Amino acid sequence: GIPVIVSLRGSDVPGYDQYNISMQWMHRLLAPLTRWIWRRANRVVAVCESLGRLTQCTCPGLAYSVVPNGVDLKLFHPRRAGAGGTGPIQCLAVARLVERKGLGELIRAFSLLQRGRFELEIVGDGPDERVLRELASRLGVAHEIRFSGSLDRVQVAERYRQADLFTLPSAAEAFGNVFAEALASGLPIVGSTVGGIPELVEPGVNGILVTPGDPVALSRAIHYLAEDAD
Repeated sequence: GIPVIVSLRGSDVPGYDQYNISMQWMHRLLAPLTRWIWRRANRVVAVCESLGRLTQCTCPGLAYSVVPNGVDLKLFHPRRAGAGGTGPIQCLAVARLVERKGLGELIRAFSLLQRGRFELEIVGDGPDERVLRELASRLGVAHEIRFSGSLDRVQVAERYRQADLFTLPSAAEAFGNVFAEALASGLPIVGSTVGGIPELVEPGVNGILVTPGDPVALSRAIHYLAEDAD
């Protein structure tokens, strides 16, 4: 008799993470159980509309509600007026270092930008760190890209306030807490047209979205925003 709510976050929905082969096999094996759980729940809640729609592929006709994640506005807020630096454009990515976050494409895009005018900080850790460092070195931008590792929330909030642009071209993303945190911190976004990102970022209003896997378009978007301080 106790109500049951199923909260869907991302990788728990079949088809979300195409890069995780073992997860795909697990979802195929457990699909009947997944449908049984979802259908018996009193309410299924997704963090974004795109994730809710993805449930229909596994369980057609499933009713769901969308409740986006929140942001702590006391912690994540814009820097004070006039606090920006006068040096290179500071780009920031906050993500786990895995393939679906598109960090390799971001580094490739960075190599296409004017040397010395941009710097990139990547906050987060993960299994792809060595590969990403080697890519930056091979493309000749290692000295302009800083890998800061995993930081606590206070440190991350400060990094947002130090940055000029938030840049993360994910190939798969549900709600994307980091996009909401960046917007709350007053940063324009260069992101991708996948998952819940378009539900947060309105092109030409608070950012620019590009098709994932296109470093040329990504570099153009970063350059475009860098040219328009307003």
